[in-house]
Amino acid sequence: MKENNNLFLPIYVNKDRLLDINSILFDGYSEFSEMTLENEGIGKKDNKSSVNSGIGMKIFSLGSELSSNEELSQTNKEKISLKKIQTISSLLANTLSILKTKKLMKMADYKVGNFIEITGKFRNNSICDLLDQFTEMMSFAELANKLSGNKTNEYAVAKDQIKQVKQMIKRKDDLERELVYNTDDDIYVIHLQTGNIYNSNIDDIYSNELTYFCQIKSISKDYNFFSDTQLSKIDKSLLSEFINSLKTIVEQSKGQYDFNLELLNDSGGKQVYELELVAIYRKTN
Repeated sequence: MKENNNLFLPIYVNKDRLLDINSILFDGYSEFSEMTLENEGIGKKDNKSSVNSGIGMKIFSLGSELSSNEELSQTNKEKISLKKIQTISSLLANTLSILKTKKLMKMADYKVGNFIEITGKFRNNSICDLLDQFTEMMSFAELANKLSGNKTNEYAVAKDQIKQVKQMIKRKDDLERELVYNTDDDIYVIHLQTGNIYNSNIDDIYSNELTYFCQIKSISKDYNFFSDTQLSKIDKSLLSEFINSLKTIVEQSKGQYDFNLELLNDSGGKQVYELELVAIYRKTN
């Protein structure tokens, strides 16, 4: 058996996209099943988009058949023998290895369609998340005000105003977050689906330097940020005024509340790479 010493900790995996890439590399799979190994046996999921909620190790059967005619569900695992199985982590590791071996993973001279692996700290660029944090901050201030015996309701009024603004903005998809990585020369934008987070939470992604496996969707210097909301349709000059007012509030709140946000609304002449996110992981030494 060939050893693979490139160990890593997966934090986010888009299974459907990963399987698509893998099937192209291996000339396609006729079928696959997602299973969960459990203490009492094996549970089976045949639907590509379904999520198995059982507790245990998730594995894939890729284009393989069972050695017996019995159904996987309700079957003792000692009676099962699969011809080819993969965990999410091993499938990701093998895909990355093949892309690098075939020199399909680009390190420079990026073009649309290229697969890339980039290490950095992507930050939250969601105004809806910022407004949620504003609401939370105002709720704490309102409670502290009541405990101190102050009867003023200024924080309650501010909280209601923020809620009204959020209702006007509207997030296109509650599961999607726009994240940006702003370097000295370029800006990278990804759209993260929270349902694909793997054995982690979203705050771990915001606050750590991690490695991102992506495919380049577009390259431009005129990118509409906040594309996870209706704000991407607003005139840029009007949007800049609104963003600057929010940045002022964030700046004034330093020391009282930790906002983990970028609030980037203009490329500043930099090249912007919009990326399709396949996986996020932490490399181990």
